[in-house]
Amino acid sequence: MRESIRKMIHFLIFYPIYYYIWFSLLGKDLLKNLLLILIIIIFFGINFLDIVIRPMSDPEELKDRYTIILLLFFLGGPLILILAFYENLVIISQYLPLYDNLLVSYLGIILMIIGGVIMLSSRYYLNKHSYGGGSLSEGKEQTLLPKGMFKIIRHPIYAGGLIVTIGLELAFRSLIILSLHTVFFFIIFRDRMKREETVLLNKFGDEYRKYISKTKRLIPYIY
Repeated sequence: MRESIRKMIHFLIFYPIYYYIWFSLLGKDLLKNLLLILIIIIFFGINFLDIVIRPMSDPEELKDRYTIILLLFFLGGPLILILAFYENLVIISQYLPLYDNLLVSYLGIILMIIGGVIMLSSRYYLNKHSYGGGSLSEGKEQTLLPKGMFKIIRHPIYAGGLIVTIGLELAFRSLIILSLHTVFFFIIFRDRMKREETVLLNKFGDEYRKYISKTKRLIPYIY
């Protein structure tokens, strides 16, 4: 019960309240666009379910510099959306009118939902089986039972998160911010994936090596 309350407070402070403050200060016009408000609600919904499913973060993880960078990355989330909004308003609508199309936003929404399903279903499976422990900590009990998306790629939670990110920026009909956001996202998570794999290799040895030989990290048959 106490953890549920903490999760609800965490969600309310970091998402509706925190984002609204940023939007009120720098993106008031964004709040007048009903489609963008719907997109933001979908984004919030995905993150709310993710917070509900995942365990609360271990305070020890905040000592990890990549976790700190990731936290700063998420804290900059509303600013990124504001920049994407103004990029569309000032650049895309003026110079790339074909891209400034509702179909692009609808495609982005579809990608957000697909990415959310991949991320949330994988998160649920990971928590249920303690696969990977959801942490870089070697002390947590873990089992190697790759099923579902884990049979196809080793890091479906990160893959789903990346798809949500791309979908979100597409929904805002952004190109520059989309590219920068995606590249930064990938750089951060590539290192985390490598480090998590090192932990799992130390724990499972040849069993995990065999698993690595049969799967890709993020994109089936490619990477």
